[in-house]
Amino acid sequence: TSNTMSSIYVLRPYQGDFNIEIQKNYWLIKAKQIYKATSAKQFEKVFPHQEEAIKNYVASNQVNFNVENDLVKLTLFCNAH
Repeated sequence: TSNTMSSIYVLRPYQGDFNIEIQKNYWLIKAKQIYKATSAKQFEKVFPHQEEAIKNYVASNQVNFNVENDLVKLTLFCNAH
């Protein structure tokens, strides 16, 4: 890197004190609206008439909202009922 104001050149690479973490975000689309899909409550907002069924499904199937396959199964369950 060079500093054009003082003509100082820096050849040493700097190490930052940071970590990079990749996080996936999952979304639901219903009637041209986009909703986050990271909790049971958010699924209940998208499928309000199925609140109790969603709660029961999440509890009995131990749905992990960070696992894509679990969210696919929950979405298919919601669409079927």
